[in-house]
Amino acid sequence: MFMESLLIIALIIVLYYLGQFLLAIIFDVHNDHYFIGFGPKLFSVKIFDVVISVGIYLPIPGLSRIYKYESSVKKKINLPWEFHEHPIWKRFIVTMGGSLSVFLIGIICFIMFSFFEKDQFLSKEDLNRYGIEPSKYAKSLGFQRGDKIIKLNGYEYERASEISNLSDETVFTLQRKDSIFSVNIEKEAFQKTKNYLDDFLLNPLIPAIIDQIEPFSPAEQMELKKGDRFVSINGDTVISINDIRDILAKDTIGAINALVERVVHNDTILIEKSGVLNEDKLIGFSSRSITVSYYQNTLKESFFKGIINYFTLIKNNVRSFYYLLSGSSVSSKTLSGPIRIADNYSQKLSWVKIIKFIGLYSISILFFDLLPFPKSTMIYVLPLFYEAITRKRFSVKAAERLNKTSIVLIVVLMLWVVAGDLLAVYPG
Repeated sequence: MFMESLLIIALIIVLYYLGQFLLAIIFDVHNDHYFIGFGPKLFSVKIFDVVISVGIYLPIPGLSRIYKYESSVKKKINLPWEFHEHPIWKRFIVTMGGSLSVFLIGIICFIMFSFFEKDQFLSKEDLNRYGIEPSKYAKSLGFQRGDKIIKLNGYEYERASEISNLSDETVFTLQRKDSIFSVNIEKEAFQKTKNYLDDFLLNPLIPAIIDQIEPFSPAEQMELKKGDRFVSINGDTVISINDIRDILAKDTIGAINALVERVVHNDTILIEKSGVLNEDKLIGFSSRSITVSYYQNTLKESFFKGIINYFTLIKNNVRSFYYLLSGSSVSSKTLSGPIRIADNYSQKLSWVKIIKFIGLYSISILFFDLLPFPKSTMIYVLPLFYEAITRKRFSVKAAERLNKTSIVLIVVLMLWVVAGDLLAVYPG
C-alpha cells in the first residue's frame, strides 16, 4: 500500500538525518540553531547546546528542508566540511553520519528478518520424491529425468541449494531405477551463462498430477478429478508437468485426447478423456506444488546470515551498476531503487516485511549516497579529501561548481545508458 510505504520511507529519512545530527553534537561540528521544515515555527527544543525549531516538516526526498536559524531568519546550513576550525577526521565522521546510520539500520533489519522469517528450503527427500528434471545442458552431461541424487562427493547432503551452489569438480552419486552409479562433473560446468536455460540446472520433477480443477474449464468438462495423473496426451508420453506444456504448445487443432491414471477403491485404472482446449491452449488445472521445509535460525545464525545477505545485496547492486555503465544487460531484480522495492513489498505489509523493506531501502539510499550525485555524501566528502591532500580550504564557490558538475555527470550517465540501450536494440 502506497501510504504505508511512504511512511516507512519517511522514517528512514528521519533516521538518516538523526544519525548525522547525533554525530554532529558528539563531535561539536554544528550550527547553534537549526530550523527543520518550512512555514512558521511551531515549537523549539534544546538538545545540549543546540536549539532546534520545528515548522511543517515533510520527510520526503527534496522536501525534507533543514536550515540554520539566525535572528529569526532561515539561512543555508553550514555543511560539516565547512567547519574548518575542527580537524578533518571529525568533519569526515559527521559527514558520513547519515550513511553510517542507514548502514547500521540496514544490517540490524537484515539480522532481525533472518531471525523472525523462517528459512524456506527444498530438502533432499523432496528433491528426490519424484526424481529430478535436468536442464538440456545437464542432460548432455549424463543426467536423466527421474534420476535421484543420493550423495555429493560421497557425502550426504540436506538441502537442494547445496547443489545449486556448487562451483568445484563434483562427483554425483545417482540412483536411476534400480541401479546406483556416479557421474563426475568438472568445475567449468557450474559456470553461469547469459542464457538461463543453458545453465547446469537440476530442478525437482513436478509430476503431472491434478491438484485443483478450474471452474468451467476443459478439465471440468472432461470430468477430470483431483489426484488424476496424466499418462499421455495426444499420443505423447507425459511424465512431468513440463511435458504437458510442451505438448500443448505445439498443438494445432485445439483438441486433447488424454490417458489418465486414477485410483478407485485402492485400485489403479486407466481412463481415456477427450476435450477441447480453451483459447489459451490450457486444460484448466493446477498441479501439485513442490513440498518445502522450514528452518528457524538461531540468534547467532541470524546475526551472521543477516550480515552476509546485506553485503551480498550491496555487492550485487555494485556489480549491476558496473554492467549498466559497460552496456551489459542488467536484471531488474539485482539493481532496485525505492519504487521497485515499494512495489514488491507494499502489497500486504506485515511487520516482518516492513523490517525487510527498511533493510532493502537502506541499501538503495546507501548505494546512491556514496555515488557522486547532487547533494550526496560523496559530494560532501570530496572537499575534505581535497583539503587533506592539498592542505588548502575548499571554497564555497568550488563546492557550487562541484555540485553543478555532479548534475552534468548524472545527465551524462543517463544519456550513456540510453545510448547503450539503443545500440543493443539497433546494432546496425
